[in-house]
Amino acid sequence: EFRRVLFRSGAGIELVLNDIQNLPYVIRHRGIDELTNLFKGKPAVIVSTGPSLKKNIHLLQAAQDRIIIVATMQSLRILLSYGITPDFVCTVDYGKVNMGHFKGLMDSGVPLVALNRCYAPILKEWQGTKFIVGTPLPGYEETGLAVISKKGSVDQGGSVSHTCMGTAIKLGCNPITVIGQDLALGESSHFKQADESGDVFVDEKGIIQRSEERRVGKECRSRW
Repeated sequence: EFRRVLFRSGAGIELVLNDIQNLPYVIRHRGIDELTNLFKGKPAVIVSTGPSLKKNIHLLQAAQDRIIIVATMQSLRILLSYGITPDFVCTVDYGKVNMGHFKGLMDSGVPLVALNRCYAPILKEWQGTKFIVGTPLPGYEETGLAVISKKGSVDQGGSVSHTCMGTAIKLGCNPITVIGQDLALGESSHFKQADESGDVFVDEKGIIQRSEERRVGKECRSRW
């Protein structure tokens, strides 16, 4: 259903273009299945960019040598500025706005877990190790498209944080906890250092608004 929504919203063309342009890199780089149980039984923390990350990042600093850190790409700039190097960063967004998260970080050396249909220039320009998350393609196992599904997949939803969780599960980590994964909006939607690619905010009437750079569709009312 999520895929149908993307195609109806006009994202289908961008996804197809990414599929095609990313194919050489998908073929060349390792798949997520190669990480299966790599850190079996080790604790993991998923890092997102909600404002609560600022409150708790000192806990991450103290524990970083004892845990596996799987972070959203949007959080990498923050983590590095606090002296924290994650074990993996994840990206899934298919649009050009995703590039803002990568500005100045292409040579950070952190392994990147990327959906095969993420924004194409990312796979081309990222200078570190890449692990490809394939899109399952039932019925195409005997075609050339099998190269994508054979990379392996993780359970996904509408957010890169889902991919982070799926990656930690693939790694065999246990327990898995989250930091910065705010499920309601306060005065801001993200830790301010998170990215340069747009933001959402709650106005004086309690309406969630998008900045003009990323404004899509209608605003919705915050229930929190």
